[in-house]
Amino acid sequence: ILIFVSGLFVMQAIIGYMTMPMEIRHFYNYLKERVDVIYFCDSTMRYYPADDESGAPIIKLLKECNPEFSVETVDHPGYNLDIYYGYCRAIMRSEIKPKAVLIPISLYSLSVEWLRPGYDFKLEQTALQSDSIFNRIFYRSLAALKKTSTTMEQYMETNVYVGSTIAGKAKDFDNKSYEIYSEEKFRKKIAVRYMYMAGNDSIKIGSLEKIAAMGKDRGVKFVFFVQPLDIETCSKFYGPDFMKTVKRNIAFIKEKAQSGGGVFLDYSGLLGKDEFAWKEKMYVNEHLNYRGRKKLAEKISMDVNGILSGRSK
Repeated sequence: ILIFVSGLFVMQAIIGYMTMPMEIRHFYNYLKERVDVIYFCDSTMRYYPADDESGAPIIKLLKECNPEFSVETVDHPGYNLDIYYGYCRAIMRSEIKPKAVLIPISLYSLSVEWLRPGYDFKLEQTALQSDSIFNRIFYRSLAALKKTSTTMEQYMETNVYVGSTIAGKAKDFDNKSYEIYSEEKFRKKIAVRYMYMAGNDSIKIGSLEKIAAMGKDRGVKFVFFVQPLDIETCSKFYGPDFMKTVKRNIAFIKEKAQSGGGVFLDYSGLLGKDEFAWKEKMYVNEHLNYRGRKKLAEKISMDVNGILSGRSK
């Protein structure tokens, strides 16, 4: 029996190591390699439209800017502040820490749509919660025991707010009818994704506050930035109310991000409508084409060079 149990333990250890999510394996390797800057990101990092002039991801374009720092990315479609918090906790436990961590804030990811099951990254969160051998071996089993934060039924019944007014349920803004485009549906997608009023109880804000708190006297510079938005397109549907809402939400997020001494950068208005790449997805999001990705990479390179050199705060 002892031999059987020992063999089972070894097998579980091998499986745990071999099936560790690639992003997490890369993350720990970057720490060991003493990379200066770790850049977390969602699908914005690598998405490009079929007719793009180049499929180069933001990280490649950033490195081509010859920044004064080494940089690597940990990215995956759907990543958000909750999973970034899991990674940042792991950084704080590590003896080797990067000089800076880039944390993009997608205003879209703070919307009700990010309550969809799957965006909680339960497996990855469990793998990151401890560096113990036990956790490294049994994280899959431990993750399986955890409940999904939101079921599909709960998500569909979640209230959608435009400002402080309930505009309907998630099911009214996320259903098969949206497979057929109309301007009214486009307007509704802008509403659910960007016209909410951010507050202390908003989605992901708790994780933002926890990350910001880590920045106090820890030797790591947390650099938060709001990802670019297609302001021109959205403003055509909502006029000045769109920017009024976005500016209010950004001001709220800035206060939270800077509460622990972190750096806050607002890139929401960095790009024009022709530098976005959401049209293949039918409704507005924050995906960029080559020109948009390149301009964002250049801006990040310039700003982070200044931050790490002390030329800017």
